[in-house]
Amino acid sequence: MRKVLRLLHGDHFTATDLQFTYLSAGLSLVLVTAWAYPLDVGWLKHAILSVIVLDFSGGMVANMTTSTSIFYASRPKLRILFIGCHVIQPLLLAWIFECEVWGIAVITTYTLAASLLVSAVRDSNRQRTVAMSLFLPGISLLLLLLKTEPSVLTICLIFFMVKLIVSFPVHWGIVSNR
Repeated sequence: MRKVLRLLHGDHFTATDLQFTYLSAGLSLVLVTAWAYPLDVGWLKHAILSVIVLDFSGGMVANMTTSTSIFYASRPKLRILFIGCHVIQPLLLAWIFECEVWGIAVITTYTLAASLLVSAVRDSNRQRTVAMSLFLPGISLLLLLLKTEPSVLTICLIFFMVKLIVSFPVHWGIVSNR
C-alpha cells in the first residue's frame, strides 16, 4: 500500500494532502455520478466512469501538492511514463461515449502533447504560464468538438486536461529562478 501511495503522492505527503485529495475526489465522484445516473450505458460502464472521475479529480489535487510535484520532477522517465499511461482512461471514455470517439481522440492527443510540452519546460515559474496557455485553447477545442451538449463527458475531459496540462507537469513544489 505504501508503494501505491508513494506513486500517487510522492515521498513526503501530509495527512492534510490526503484529506483534501480524497475529500474533493469523493465529492466530485458523488456529483458527477449523480449527473451520469440517467445515462443508459449499463452498470459496467457506469462503474468504469466512476473510477475515471475519481482518478481525474483526485489526480488534479494530488498532482498540485508539493510532495507529488517534487517526486515526479526528480524522476523524468517516470513522469513520461505517467503521462503515457493516461491514454487508457480516454480509450475507456470512447468506449462509454461511443458517439464522441473523434472528439475524445483529438482532445486526448492535444492533452498528452500539451502535458509533454509543459514537462519539457525547465523553469517551474514559466511552466505555469505555458500550462494555462495550453489549457485554455484545449477547453475551447473540447467545447467545439463534442457533438453533445456539455455533459458528464465534458466534465471528465475538463478534469483530464486540468490533471495532465496544469496540475501534473507543473513543478508546483519547486520555486525556481532559472
